[in-house]
Amino acid sequence: MSPIHFAGCRIKITDLWMGTKYIFFQTWEFKGDLYDLSMYMIIDDGTSKATTKVFRSTYYAISVDRLIELLSSAGFSNVKRVESDHYQPIIIGTKKGYRDRE
Repeated sequence: MSPIHFAGCRIKITDLWMGTKYIFFQTWEFKGDLYDLSMYMIIDDGTSKATTKVFRSTYYAISVDRLIELLSSAGFSNVKRVESDHYQPIIIGTKKGYRDRE
């Protein structure tokens, strides 16, 4: 079994539904170039039992350099990383459209 990484916890408390608390946290389980993400939501309405839901997805975890290689091999040109203050990398490139192929 691969190690599971805890990826943070965010608690949102709202009075819109009589003080119901929503607690979110996620785990990542890495499997080579893939990782399984599980996002858990606990709904606590103040009674003796809370409701828990989980949402799952699998992602392809690759480096920026590998993504640039894949975009280039798919026919994109001028592929590059844009430096910014955004928390995730921004990659841009251009590709001729269907009408430009003549």
